[in-house]
Amino acid sequence: MKRLNQLEDTFDAQKSALQSVESKIMALVGTDWESVICRDEEEETLRLLLFERKSLLDRMFLATDEECQRMVWQNQRLHELTIRVKNKMADICEELATKPKDDFVDDYEVRGTVCFDFGDLDDFYPLPGAECYGSNFPLMMSAIYMLDEKQQTVEYHCHHTDDRETILEDSLDDDQSWAHEIPVSSNFEGTYIWHTTVDFCRDMYYAVLDVLQMKTFWSEVVVQYQNFGRTQSP
Repeated sequence: MKRLNQLEDTFDAQKSALQSVESKIMALVGTDWESVICRDEEEETLRLLLFERKSLLDRMFLATDEECQRMVWQNQRLHELTIRVKNKMADICEELATKPKDDFVDDYEVRGTVCFDFGDLDDFYPLPGAECYGSNFPLMMSAIYMLDEKQQTVEYHCHHTDDRETILEDSLDDDQSWAHEIPVSSNFEGTYIWHTTVDFCRDMYYAVLDVLQMKTFWSEVVVQYQNFGRTQSP
């Protein structure tokens, strides 16, 4: 019983700290998730607060059955999105390889991205029981999205090759799950965690609980043509 009380005290203390941090965030960005804004001179403070929030939420993670099931589902969704992006990249590279270079194209690069797209609450997928953490998830996720809309992406690159297998293979995903790179890794030892999932959970301001509530993802594949501007000697 003493051990249980200590855990409850720890969670309650972390919850109190989390709500204090989120109050400071709201003082910077406002209280309406649809119109968050941050002045340039306060951006670094906001980043530090969002990182503190992420750290607290990841330490508080309870790993309920619903949360673990959502992780399995979200992890698979992100993997399937990644495969779709890479297939499109491979299609484009194969097509480009059949075309002769013109007087502009010296080289090209094909880039694919996957990112969370937060335009309204339909893009947010509430997690049953998440209210126990005391976080204002939509507002906080909107603040993160506003702060780093262009950076909160996972990128894949293909540089001048038409080898489909090379494009589709990913040395980052092999026989070793990336679960150990997630802050709450001990709860997913039996699940193969793909690297795309880790990118969202580890390398951005989103806590694991935020990632589990992302509903809409946006993907893009673009070609960047390059010309080096060389001219013949006079």
